Amino acid sequence: MKPIYRYFTLIFAVMMGACSSGSSIEDDLRAAEMALANGDMRAAESATQHVVGSENFSGLTSKQLARLSLIYIQMADSLDRETNVGQAANCYRRAYEADRDSAADFFSTLESDQIPYAMLLRALSQPRDSVWSGENDIFPLDSLVVDSIN
Repeated sequence: MKPIYRYFTLIFAVMMGACSSGSSIEDDLRAAEMALANGDMRAAESATQHVVGSENFSGLTSKQLARLSLIYIQMADSLDRETNVGQAANCYRRAYEADRDSAADFFSTLESDQIPYAMLLRALSQPRDSVWSGENDIFPLDSLVVDSIN
């Protein structure tokens, strides 16, 4: 009797695993980042569609939104699609609205090849009718550069 019980328990566990959602948001973000690193824009786009299409999109953390904005802006650069630019700017703004410190921390730890994308995201998210003060800049000017300008 015990072997039959164990067998049915195993079958039930496998069935429950098969019925659960295929991947988490973190898995989809990782898959999109890996696809970008490999130059596979179709796979990156598919992974981002899973994230955006999920019912948990409104519950993304600030860091997840920041990662998603960086993915979208890199896809926009490669695929030349305006919708990706808009989605990237939207995710960037939402990341800072969700948790300014967490978003700033994420963008301050980017590798050097990703910094131009972050600067582009910042420029896209700024209102066009405002005057730039630079005080909240995520990439502050180096004091040596400022001294050489003055």
